[in-house]
Amino acid sequence: MQRTLQQRVEDHLKGDSKAAGIAAALTHSGAPVQLPVPVRIWLENESSSVEVQDAVKDLLDSHGFVVARAYPPKQGSWYRSFAFRLRRASTSDEMRRRMEKLERGIELQLVTKNQAQVDQAQGDAVAKLLAALQDSPTALIQIGSVLLVKIDGVPMVRNLTQTEIALLDRNPSLLDNPRSALCALNDAADASPDPRALHTGDSERRESRPKVD
Repeated sequence: MQRTLQQRVEDHLKGDSKAAGIAAALTHSGAPVQLPVPVRIWLENESSSVEVQDAVKDLLDSHGFVVARAYPPKQGSWYRSFAFRLRRASTSDEMRRRMEKLERGIELQLVTKNQAQVDQAQGDAVAKLLAALQDSPTALIQIGSVLLVKIDGVPMVRNLTQTEIALLDRNPSLLDNPRSALCALNDAADASPDPRALHTGDSERRESRPKVD
């Protein structure tokens, strides 16, 4: 029996790198459904894990998502994955629009701290998430196609291409190392005709990506 999209994404979050991840949800071309959105959080230590995961939930709630399933956290450093879904059925185009809006809201907070261009609740949710990450100099949060990384205290956000999403889906161990993940994504973007720039918390939008040593 063919497994549902939700089941395939859940298989991926349980550690099956061959199972369809977020790419399956973003390229779904069937009738509107409650598309699952994989969410992954990695923190250097667990001291702020409760605050960070609550902030992620609030951010997604402000964009119309609810938790469909939460998986047990992994200790050492701290890692936890979730499956979120929209409150109502939607198409993959609607999902992509919401991911782009979410990424734009984080970008505005990082670059200009201008909430006038975003919904008040969504802007407050982004601010709460960034505040929760203050005590984590190194962190990685993937929300569907939106990637927020923090390296040496500097947060960066990017909207992942399908190629970059597939790279993370195939190599889930990269999610445990933000620096390695960013290097791998930059290498993948260098091989693409349409590389995407990063937006950081202390600089304007750049045409080229920052070097990661």
